[in-house]
Amino acid sequence: IKIDGGLYKYGKADMTNMASSGQPRRLQSQLTKLRNNYPSSVIEGKILYQNSSISTKGIKSIETQYIQRYYDLFGELPPANPRHPGIMIKE
Repeated sequence: IKIDGGLYKYGKADMTNMASSGQPRRLQSQLTKLRNNYPSSVIEGKILYQNSSISTKGIKSIETQYIQRYYDLFGELPPANPRHPGIMIKE
């Protein structure tokens, strides 16, 4: 999810539970909430890894990989992922 072009959050979504918008329901719900909270901002949601047969455990691992890549590049976690388990933080 991005707010005004800046990364806000990486997250996982159940691709077997889709909203009428074509987005996973969980993602659509988060986008709607953020659009209500930030009405003058551009809120975008993008699916980075699409696989309708992956388990919740499997997609959690993919989410962790994306957050780790972000941390490795920028030295911090994305704003809405401050306490994500599994990230190797360099001291």
